[in-house]
Amino acid sequence: MSPPKAVHRLALRDDAEAPSELREWIAKRLMEHESELIGHDLALVASELASNAVVHGIAPAHACLIKVESPDSVRVRLEISDSGPGFDWTRAPVGEVTDLACGGCGLMIVAALSRAWGWRRVHQGHVVWAEFVSG
Repeated sequence: MSPPKAVHRLALRDDAEAPSELREWIAKRLMEHESELIGHDLALVASELASNAVVHGIAPAHACLIKVESPDSVRVRLEISDSGPGFDWTRAPVGEVTDLACGGCGLMIVAALSRAWGWRRVHQGHVVWAEFVSG
C-alpha cells in the first residue's frame, strides 16, 4: 500500500506579494503535519522560488505542494512553474550552482536547505522543485 498523498495547487500573483502569499499558503497546508525545521526551510525556499518566477519568469506562475506521509516521515515537494525559458543552465555544469551561474545566491540557498532540488523543461516553460523530509 502506498503512503497517503496530498496535492495542493496555487496560482501565483504576478507581483512582489507572491512570495509572501506563497509562504502563508504553505504554512496553512503544513500547520499540523511538519516539524518546525522543515516549515522554516520550506518557507525560505518558497520565497526564493516564487521571487525567481515573478522576477525572471513569464506569467502565469503556479505552485504545487505535494505531501506524502508514511508512519515514520513526511516528504514534501514544492514545485514552482512559469512560462519562461528558465535560467541559462549551460553556464554551469549540471548539479553545480554558483553565483555566476544564476546571477545571485538564491539557488545555493535552495540547494543548502532542501534534501534535493532540480528543474525540468515542460511544454510551456519550466518547473523548479525542491524536496524536504521530516521524521
